[in-house]
Amino acid sequence: MPYPAVEAVRDAVGPDMEIMVDANQAWPIHGFSEYPTWDLKRAMVTARELEALGVAWLEEPLGMYDYDALSTLTASTALNISGGEMNSDIFEFRELIGRRCYDILQPDVTLSCGILNGKKIAGMAEAAGLSLNPHTWTNGIGLAANLHLMGAIPNCTYCEFPYEPPGWVPEARDAMLARPFDIDGEGYVHLPEAPGLGIEVDMEKIRAHGEKIL
Repeated sequence: MPYPAVEAVRDAVGPDMEIMVDANQAWPIHGFSEYPTWDLKRAMVTARELEALGVAWLEEPLGMYDYDALSTLTASTALNISGGEMNSDIFEFRELIGRRCYDILQPDVTLSCGILNGKKIAGMAEAAGLSLNPHTWTNGIGLAANLHLMGAIPNCTYCEFPYEPPGWVPEARDAMLARPFDIDGEGYVHLPEAPGLGIEVDMEKIRAHGEKIL
């Protein structure tokens, strides 16, 4: 099964940059266009092909509660399998960790668990020898909350930085903030250092947006 998009990215970035692929199968998405649903066989075939292309991980290739299939898939491939962005509490993550459903856990503190539970999940993952790289695709406030989790745990290896031009750029994603988050010249995102979440909400922008809605 060819994967021309992944092959094109690999050709463009060369052999040294890591590529991650998101199957977005954890929860059904409807209303946009035809959306295929993967089964275990398709996920296993895809993982084998992506492993040959040198992909770093395959994200959410199966349903978020399909624990048996996820653990079978993860055990069948050397490719890292990641997920967990929509799982909602420490008990679901206990199942994911205990059954070795993922190599890399991706809770989002705004969707899944909160910062305190995020630290608990990170500790459970660390004890099991797993990485935790939070999902961050919400907005600037959500990114700030997840950045604090990343900075407080030892088993986070990457910061997922939401960026999909032309529409989803820092100025749009963080439109409610006085200053958007961005990356520096070496590819790093700096943790906020001010009190609280370390961000300043621009209330004039919030009010203007509210007036347009009304």
